[in-house]
Parts: sequence; C-alpha cells; structure tokens
Amino acid sequence: MGLLTYDEALGIMREHLKGHGRVCEVPTSDCVGRVLAKEIFAVDAYPRFDNSAVDGYAIGTREDADAGRRLRIRNTTFAGDVEAPTIEPGECIRVMTGAPTPSNTFGIAMQEDVKRIGDFAVLEEAVAEGSHLRLRGSDGGVGDVLLPIGHRINAGSRGLLAAQGIRKVSVSESVSVAIVTTGDEIVDEHSVPGAAQVRDANGPMLETLGHSAGVVQVTKIHWPDEFESFCTELFGLAQVVDLILLSGGASVGDRDFVPRAIRELGHIHFHGVSMRPGKPILFGSIGSCLIFGLPGNPASGFVGFEVFVREAIRSLEGASECAPMWDEVRYVGTHLAMGREDFQRVEWRGGGVTAVSEQASFGLRSLALARGLARLPADRDVFDGDAVSVLRLPGRDR
Repeated sequence: MGLLTYDEALGIMREHLKGHGRVCEVPTSDCVGRVLAKEIFAVDAYPRFDNSAVDGYAIGTREDADAGRRLRIRNTTFAGDVEAPTIEPGECIRVMTGAPTPSNTFGIAMQEDVKRIGDFAVLEEAVAEGSHLRLRGSDGGVGDVLLPIGHRINAGSRGLLAAQGIRKVSVSESVSVAIVTTGDEIVDEHSVPGAAQVRDANGPMLETLGHSAGVVQVTKIHWPDEFESFCTELFGLAQVVDLILLSGGASVGDRDFVPRAIRELGHIHFHGVSMRPGKPILFGSIGSCLIFGLPGNPASGFVGFEVFVREAIRSLEGASECAPMWDEVRYVGTHLAMGREDFQRVEWRGGGVTAVSEQASFGLRSLALARGLARLPADRDVFDGDAVSVLRLPGRDR
C-alpha cells in the first residue's frame, strides 16, 4: 500500500474526530484558553448608557451642528457623573471621554475641531448626526448572544465576560492526554546517559506542545521495548484518556511495536504519509481513545503534532475552529522537490520565510528557532520569491 498524501491522511483523521461531550463549570478567573460548551448571553447592555467616545462638545440640534456656529458652553460632564442635563438650542455641553451624554444629543464635536472663546465654542467643522456617540447596547443588547458554543476564550473574551459581571462559564472539559515515550535507549532528561543512551527530549517537548494546545493535564510515561507489557499498558491507558501520543516505535524496525500493538488492540486508520519529516506517522484508535504514533526523531514528532495532533485536540474539545490556518508567504531561497511534501521549519527574513538551522529529522535547534512551518510541494521546485503555504507556530511572534 502506497503512502497517503498529507491531505488524504488529514481527511481520514477528520472522519474519526468528534467532541468528547464532557462539560464542566469554571470561574471566569480561570477560563482563558477553554472552549465554551454553552452560549454566553448578554445580561446587561453594553455600553450601559449613551456616552461620549471623545473629549469634545455635545450638540443638541441639527441647526446647531453647522460649521461656524457659536454655542454657549452650559457646563462640563465627566466620566462617572450620574447624569447630563438636556442641551438647549444655541448651547452645547463640554463632555469628556466616557461621560454620559444628554438624551437629546445630536452629535459630538471633537475638541480639536472647536475653537473656544471664553464661555463659547465655535465649530470649525460641521458635526454629523451620531458622530462620536456611543449608544447604549450598540455592542450588545440584553439577551444577545455574545459568544457562541465552541468559542475558545481569549483575553478579549475575558474582558467581555467581566463587563457583563459573569462569574462562571460552562466549558468543555480539558482533553486528557497521555504521552508515552518508548525505547530502551531513552533516559530521563535529568539523568546522565550511558554510552548508547540519549536523554528524553520528545517527552518534555510534546508535553509543552500539549499545554500550548489547551490541555490542562498531561500524563507523561516511558515504556521499555517489551511487546507483551507494552500491549497491556497501552490497552489499560486507552480506557482512561482521550488521546495517546506514542513517541517512537512507529516505523518498521524489529522493536517498532506500535503498529502491531494497535492492530491487535484496536484499529489503524492510516500509517505512513508522504511527508518530510514524519513519514512513518500512524493514526489509530482503541475503543474511543485516539492514538497517534509519532516517529521518534524530534522534528518528526514536532511536525506531526502541529499538522495533525493540535487539530485533533481542538476537535475533541468541541472548538469551532480546529483546522490549521495556512498563509501564503514569499519564500526566500531555493528548495528542490524531494518526492514528498516537506514541512520545513522556517524563520522570517526579508519579508518572507527561509529554512532555519538543521532540517534533518533529528534536528532540535530548528524546533526552537522556527517561527512557522512552510509546506513545500513534493513534485515542484521552489525558487526565491515563490509563494508558499506557511503555518505560523502558536506563540511565536516575528
């Protein structure tokens, strides 16, 4: 059986994704990053009252809004004042930003467009109806849906909830994820490795990626290369978590147990994708638990997480926006087609993107320095200035 294209593998994965359906209630002080399980309705109008968007002068009638009008300044209203008096013809009221405006306000003249002469204001520009006026409920009336189901709460959402006085929200429970590193050559990151051993880089890396995807609790485990115990542990783990990431053992070596174990215990939905790095990647399931077999080379695991696993976590949470977002960006340099799609780790340079550091699957520095992944075609060379698809890595600004 030939290798799948990335798009084919993505399509198969999506056929098996659905939200886990578990809901919990959390205080708004601890809700950022969580996915809403119930709509948020406005309990209060926002703004709560008509108010001024600028420092300026409130005008009461259309006749008083023409350029050149000379209006007597009746008084001044500040933010926090309880009420503002009605504006009489031939008069205006000095208003500060956020101050309540009179009920008969026609519009507000910015102070920059007004010449003040003693107790009078001369309009140097005409005032349009409704200008610089924030109307009650213009950004949400009582009963309006403010945030939909599936919305991932961000800093702006948090401010919106605070403005409404909402204390708790119903969210999807965090996806339970287990990360299993495999291989007798792997030792703990803080250990002194023997002559043929390596410190565990993949476990901490995948754990960090999981947290960046909104996973609250990640279980990190290491299993030795022994098939029977591997199967026993894997089956038990699949009963208690939503998602398992197996790091290593996904290829065709003598001790690559992952494909055989999943085949015996559950189902393999795809194994092998025409991509670089990460060709041996596997996706399967045991019961309702989804499983990714990620190749043991760090770049392969990293790329596999970003182009497959992150979307799966979002979908399990019930998020409304799950798929990775690719932007068209100018490529800096030359890349020769290699027969597989290349997910190149890139940095920003000269208004475009270019490869960063070691691009082989064992490379780690590129994972630290990259700002995005450039998706380079399998069958076409890419030259300087060509447009390529780039996935911006979360939390990594230029």
